[in-house]
Parts: sequence; structure tokens; C-alpha cells
Amino acid sequence: MKVVYEAVLFDKNGQVNRLTLFDFGSLPSQRPRVRQFAVPQMTCENLGRVLFNGASTCVGDGLDETLCDNGFLPSSRIDIEVLG
Repeated sequence: MKVVYEAVLFDKNGQVNRLTLFDFGSLPSQRPRVRQFAVPQMTCENLGRVLFNGASTCVGDGLDETLCDNGFLPSSRIDIEVLG
């Protein structure tokens, strides 16, 4: 399975900082994965919200493409709002 999500990053003032793609690469089924993304010129202290617009790529053998949107449950453990 290969998934790429389109995301919008907002600053602490609610302004759009950028629209970007997060490529999660190969994701094996039934196994959790952690991915880290470097976002140039954006620090966690300046990030206020992340909005995932949806999957721009969702491919895999026998994959139900609705899984990429319906099975994606974004969340955060810190004070950054995450929507999707």
C-alpha cells in the first residue's frame, strides 16, 4: 500500500502557511508505522493547525480506495489542532 496525503499547514494566527503533500511511502497492512516529515521554515512552535484534505495517492493490490480516507484518523498529543 502506498499513500500520499494532501495537507494544509496553518500558523498560530490561523493563516495558511502552505499546502503540501506528505508521502507515507509503503505501508504494510496490519502493522503500525511512524513517519516523520521535515517541513522547511516551519517550527512546531509556529504551527497552529494541520488540515488533511485527503489522499492524493492511494494504491495497493486489492485495496479499497475508500480506506485511505475512511480509515485515516488524524490526532495530536500536543496543542496543535489536527483535522481530516
